[in-house]
Amino acid sequence: MDLATYKALGDDSRFALFQALQAAGTPCTASELAIGLGLHPNTVRLHLERLREVGLVTVETEHLGAVGRPQHRYLAHPPAALDGARDSPESRDTPHALLAAVLVSLAEHEGAGPDEARAAGREWGRATEPDRYPAVSGAERLQSGLRGIGFSFAVAEEPDAVRITFADCPFRDLAEQHPVLVCNLHRGLCEGLVERSPGGRISEFVALTTNEPCRMALETAIP
Repeated sequence: MDLATYKALGDDSRFALFQALQAAGTPCTASELAIGLGLHPNTVRLHLERLREVGLVTVETEHLGAVGRPQHRYLAHPPAALDGARDSPESRDTPHALLAAVLVSLAEHEGAGPDEARAAGREWGRATEPDRYPAVSGAERLQSGLRGIGFSFAVAEEPDAVRITFADCPFRDLAEQHPVLVCNLHRGLCEGLVERSPGGRISEFVALTTNEPCRMALETAIP
């Protein structure tokens, strides 16, 4: 997906319009879309034209008879980089989930690999928790951060380690479509959370790509 396509989806109204077209699954008129989105039809037509220019929608012309202007109907037609986002369960749930799917598809299409995803996750993890809690251990910060994001997990404490087995992942559907990127993003996030506190190092990270239960181990006794 090129930059022009990405920028076309950067506008909130166009993004909502594209999502509405995807949800409809059938050709819609500008007036029908305007009613659903609470926008003026002329505004919707301008946005549709922009989406058409970058290849996100196609236009069908419907001739109503000898009298009157033909009616235009629009259909979502995302490029290959958005196919997975269009078909995923997240794309039918919330705008944020659809945006996440689109961005992961974009990153994959642009050649981002596991190292880039892990680095991005680590940076995100470092920023998740503020520095005003210097006494919080890496294990405590990790568990707090993961719960705040929406992870469910079981914790087993050992003398020199904390083992976490994930029971529910808020990114699971997206991870099943893009395991290399999403699972490495998750790993980097965990590493970033731990790095913000003294003591602790992630020594094991088993993700969805291994076809085993997702789990991790955090060493708490670091020489």
